[in-house]
Amino acid sequence: MRDLIIRIASAVVALAIVIPIIVFGELQGVQGLLWLIGIIGMLEYAKMAFGDDFKKALGVFFAGGMATYALVLYGRVEHYPLCVAALAMVSLSWAVTRSWEPKEALERAGRMWIGWVYVPLIAWIGVLVSMQQPGVPWLEQEGLGWLFFCMICVFAGDSGGYLAGRAFGKTKLAPSVSPKKTWEGVAGGVLLAVLLASWFWYGVLEARASVDLAFVELVGLVVLIVAAGIVGDLCESLLKRAYGVKDTGRIMPGHGGVLDRLDSLMFAVPVLISFLRVAG
Repeated sequence: MRDLIIRIASAVVALAIVIPIIVFGELQGVQGLLWLIGIIGMLEYAKMAFGDDFKKALGVFFAGGMATYALVLYGRVEHYPLCVAALAMVSLSWAVTRSWEPKEALERAGRMWIGWVYVPLIAWIGVLVSMQQPGVPWLEQEGLGWLFFCMICVFAGDSGGYLAGRAFGKTKLAPSVSPKKTWEGVAGGVLLAVLLASWFWYGVLEARASVDLAFVELVGLVVLIVAAGIVGDLCESLLKRAYGVKDTGRIMPGHGGVLDRLDSLMFAVPVLISFLRVAG
């Protein structure tokens, strides 16, 4: 009971900070919030991945990671593939200049490069909310509506998956990474997400959206977002198991770090953006 109270209290505090920034800060406020979250995420990953060598690796890691983060956050995504390739060369160059054995050097270069690609996934939220129409009030902007749509899909998928998994779960999804996740839970999560996302689409988002979606297309989009969220959650679990940590941080008591909280959204938002660009 005490742990549940702590989780609820920390979630309430976080929402009390985040919601006013989104509502009153508009695009600049959201971008500022994403910068803060990105810095915290970089620190969390560095501590998790580099352990005792955290301070030695932080300078190089932080510089490369935040450069990629800024590239994505401010919409220069056409340069993203080139940036990812360049960072692979930089990470390998950094590793070969150290006095490590070849296997250790390659492993550390991999940890560096994964962090440079992984943490900036948060910044794609900024790309999504930047979808704006001139003259439209901030709270009625399409990009903000799509962000709420994505959050509903992800959180409904997670909650529905938890409830359905507890009630009906038998077939393990990824037992070596997340033993409690089941295919029955996935089905329950998709069902709840379809119900809530349909309500939000027809009640709020459809009128302001620049794409038309038939019900079948809407369901397909929800399934894609929920699936991406599940993969994001599993990838975060994989990283934590590989690096030997329980949580990425302690900024939210009872919840862990920002990477723990945003893992599903980090994968779901780029998938949604890709869908909208193809559909548009």
